[in-house]
Amino acid sequence: MGRRPWSKGSGGLVCCIISPLPASLMAPDRGEGMKPKEQALPFLWSGLIYVLCLGLAYLAVRSETRAIETGQIPPLPTVSAGQAGFPIAYFFAVVVLLGVFLFLIPVSRLKLVLRVLFGFAFAWGSFVLFWLLLQHSPPATLNSVTIIAAVAALAVAAVWLWRPAIWLHDILLMFTLVSMASVFGVIFSPWTAIVIMAMISVYDFIAVRFGYMQWMARKLSESDTLPAFFVPYSAGNWNASLKAAALKRLFERAGEKEFSVLGGGDIGFPLLLVVSVLDTSGPGKGMIVAGFSLMGLAAAYLVLILVMKGRPTPALPPIFALSLAGFLLVNFVL
Repeated sequence: MGRRPWSKGSGGLVCCIISPLPASLMAPDRGEGMKPKEQALPFLWSGLIYVLCLGLAYLAVRSETRAIETGQIPPLPTVSAGQAGFPIAYFFAVVVLLGVFLFLIPVSRLKLVLRVLFGFAFAWGSFVLFWLLLQHSPPATLNSVTIIAAVAALAVAAVWLWRPAIWLHDILLMFTLVSMASVFGVIFSPWTAIVIMAMISVYDFIAVRFGYMQWMARKLSESDTLPAFFVPYSAGNWNASLKAAALKRLFERAGEKEFSVLGGGDIGFPLLLVVSVLDTSGPGKGMIVAGFSLMGLAAAYLVLILVMKGRPTPALPPIFALSLAGFLLVNFVL
């Protein structure tokens, strides 16, 4: 049996850390004078982030498949749609527990713990991705590849813990979501991914509608941790720290905002589906589903701008709807 450089247990822990804020799309209104270019900027950056994640996921899955074929890692199990109940229950249990902890325990006491957990998640995601991209070396050099990937992952996570710049945070979140999709997208069948996305889309709508998502985001932002992508309206803010006062103001009702926020799940869950389709049906059908999910992201921003007028918007429902349309197309028509 080959050696596996990561485990389902560590991946599950990362899901605990990253997934509780799956899809709260917040691009706060900057006021009546907001220009069309400023309105389009968050979508353009979010679209670019998603496309980069798709490219990295394709490379990672291709390497993962080769590693399984050569025995460097053992074959991963498959979770069918009928077994989707456990990951869904796991997700909601984490959401409830996190909410209870944030309600009962002052964030000041949780700050260090949350930052360490996020640092671990980013280190895990970076390690898995680095290992997959480097593991084309012969089996004799596998140990050196593992060491290089581990050292690099620990280094970038340490830099994030020292100074969590926006650009670094977004990149490490990309790495982590790609790694999660690369592992669990191969484990989950496409229909399992569909069932999970459907259930969490309902949760996303309800959580944003009744303010739970915004409350959780506000609490997590007080600890300088948030599983979301930040897109600054000004290029100079890419180097801002997560500790910056401008980010604290994101979740205040009044005042001009300097960042748009896209929940990590708005990228992670469609990426999970795309990887699952890619693994089972090939890159052609995977790219079709990816294109539809990208259209779903565009639709979410249109709802945000035209309907919600910049108010917090549940992004996962339109992303899921278009992703489902693409999946049904490749599954029953093409």
